[in-house]
Amino acid sequence: MTSRTLRMRPSTRRRKLKEQEVAGKEGRHERWIGTRDMPGVGIKTRLTSPKTELREIHLLSAGEHALFLELWWARDVLTIYDQVRLDTGATRRAAAEVGIEHPHYPDSGDAVDLSTDLVAITSVHGKLERKAFSVKAASFSETGLTPKQRIEQQAWSNAGVKFEAVYAKGMHATRSKNLAWLLRAANDVAAHGLTEREIATQRELYRRLCRRCEAYVIDACKAVERLAGLPLGSGMRAFRQLAAFRHIQFDLEAPEPGKILVESLELKKMR
Repeated sequence: MTSRTLRMRPSTRRRKLKEQEVAGKEGRHERWIGTRDMPGVGIKTRLTSPKTELREIHLLSAGEHALFLELWWARDVLTIYDQVRLDTGATRRAAAEVGIEHPHYPDSGDAVDLSTDLVAITSVHGKLERKAFSVKAASFSETGLTPKQRIEQQAWSNAGVKFEAVYAKGMHATRSKNLAWLLRAANDVAAHGLTEREIATQRELYRRLCRRCEAYVIDACKAVERLAGLPLGSGMRAFRQLAAFRHIQFDLEAPEPGKILVESLELKKMR
């Protein structure tokens, strides 16, 4: 919760509550806070991943971005929702239970509408579950949960939902950068599909990797480009596509995927 949230105008809140009501009746998700509500904060990314139900998702910090990538990559996560509003009645009860004064809008005195950064729908042994995530910068990890997070935690717990506070360092980690690299490839394929040439490039690169023809990934990519007369970068694009759909698995902590040893790759059988 930020000072911008507390300064929300009554007319804006009424509009947002109406949007929430309509979305609920239509059975769809409507985020409570978006990037347009917080000028200069966070990022706004259009995603085509099925895990967002083809919705535009709003991430208000680099930490949220990093967490979203981890959820996108996790096999057990089916759907991801952003900026999920909690019912004020539920949060007021939760605040009373944990002994914390619920925040109020200074103008109206009404209870502030709290929201949780990301909520994931997971499938665990065939059972669907929800898990809520609140993201803070890594510097908060030593201070424990904030009052808002304690209210969130109790409210979700009362609803039978697991709550996790995540302390992220943002998008500086090599793993986060690699996941973002793969997500862009997956989104491109989902949005535009694959051409016959791209499919052929993937298969030739996969064949060379299986045969361990070259020592490094970049060498195999260049060999495919050279032999097929492809434009520069086609081989590495094929590698990204194969990795994004898990036909190839590599160490996500590797700072330069092109310099990974081919023998270290894990190859899954292609259909």
